Amino acid sequence: MTSLAPYRENMFIPAATVNTLTSNLSHSEKMTFFLSLLNEIEQWSLCAISNFQVGILGIDDQNNCYFGVNAEFPNTPIHTTIHSEQFLVSNVFKHGISTSLEHLFLKAAPCGHCRQFLSETVGSNTMITVFHDEIHETRELKNLLPFSFGPMDLGVNQSLLQQERDYEKKITKSQLEQATIWANENAIRQMAVEAAATKAFAPFSGVHEGCVLVCENGEICVGSSIESAAFNPSLMSVQVAIIDVYRKGIALDSIVSATIVSMRPSVGKGPNFEKFGKMLLVSAGCMKEEDIEFVTF
Repeated sequence: MTSLAPYRENMFIPAATVNTLTSNLSHSEKMTFFLSLLNEIEQWSLCAISNFQVGILGIDDQNNCYFGVNAEFPNTPIHTTIHSEQFLVSNVFKHGISTSLEHLFLKAAPCGHCRQFLSETVGSNTMITVFHDEIHETRELKNLLPFSFGPMDLGVNQSLLQQERDYEKKITKSQLEQATIWANENAIRQMAVEAAATKAFAPFSGVHEGCVLVCENGEICVGSSIESAAFNPSLMSVQVAIIDVYRKGIALDSIVSATIVSMRPSVGKGPNFEKFGKMLLVSAGCMKEEDIEFVTF
């Protein structure tokens, strides 16, 4: 069995290594190999509430392999939980290599929440293999989510993993100017503004958020908000930044500061994540609220 210890940081195996490990395997042997990986990946999950470990791996069209785990946070609202599928998609997004995934492997079928999120992000044609009761079954994602609701139903033809996204962000020139003045050559603030203004995917509410976390070892972890057309499967920028911390193998209680930028539409109402973002950082990251900078433009 291949140990995943060398790939725990970044939770990623490059295509060249995947090819070396699997090129001489039969289909049955490949299934056994992927199941063995899942058995190790799930050991990394953060499941203090449910005690239910979930691991997932995804293969892109170049044969790169990405991992994801579930993450639960005691003393916060239960909807701040990060599902393994959300973790995986965020991991793919952070690497910036792929625009879709070819195949997903799990030990339990995705919940309805995740079927929706996956359909909008990695594509409904993605194949999903589920291992259970000493067998495995493979289906296309669209067969697990028939008659699906998606971005097109809300007039949006863009997706998270597209390399070029040209939807109208509703961020005004004035907002960008104010944010630039506020950042004032402060590298962390500049990164937070960029994460909100250029990286966040929020075509439905128009509220674009960016979060930058600084850890004790000096590592800087960044997250941008990711919206779902169904709203509830969406991820706050704080959640995506926490995923970035954990996928790099850094303890969450080593986060020492947070900078969050929220760029809201000048017209209309949108969600406000300040309360829940701070709550999650105080609980999951053991932070003090005074070490969290939250600015809205």
